[in-house]
Amino acid sequence: HPNGSKKKPQKDSFIIYPRGRGMPFGHIAVITNVDQDYVYIAEQNHEFHYWSADYARRASTIFTDDGYFIDDDYNLYGWMDIEGNDQLQPLNESSISRILRKYQTFDE
Repeated sequence: HPNGSKKKPQKDSFIIYPRGRGMPFGHIAVITNVDQDYVYIAEQNHEFHYWSADYARRASTIFTDDGYFIDDDYNLYGWMDIEGNDQLQPLNESSISRILRKYQTFDE
């Protein structure tokens, strides 16, 4: 959904940032929560600091007749929803072990 979409940003959506001077490869962040005024953003490898909550920072949301806008300090393309995100589950020890086994190789 482009910034300015008629669809409101949703929790667990990705925010997509273009390449730029401060982000030579672009950037992707995750929306951890949405309320009436803000989207809450989790991200790595950008403005490194300790998170005091379950998000790194927040950005204002603006709703106009044209649509929903995320008013971020950085230019952004928009956000992308994850299909079936209600089926996502947090990683636990057994899922990590299962994933590692799938990709580990042993020299014989």
